[in-house]
Amino acid sequence: MHILIEHWTYKTSWLALTEQQRSEFLNQIGQSMAELEKAGVTTLGWGETDHTTDQPIPYDFIALWQGETEAALDLMLETIKKSGWYDYFDHVNTRTCLTEPGPILQKHILA
Repeated sequence: MHILIEHWTYKTSWLALTEQQRSEFLNQIGQSMAELEKAGVTTLGWGETDHTTDQPIPYDFIALWQGETEAALDLMLETIKKSGWYDYFDHVNTRTCLTEPGPILQKHILA
């Protein structure tokens, strides 16, 4: 299962936009999301980071995505980049192909 987790926080450039500008930008993002769904990318959910948890990440929001293929997630990452999202949000990605715990734990042993 190909997974992408986005983590982001507002940049001052986002906060400087008017509500109308933010709304227009996010409407464009919504259109892109519909196209990505056709390409095999599924939204598993979005959320606000719980900063009261033990060792939280320093980002305020997350989104969890599943791609039918690596190529679908490649397309998603390219779409994010082209959208201008990184201009407005301090953003990092986590990408993986989920597996059973055994192979990952074995890598820890062999490290």
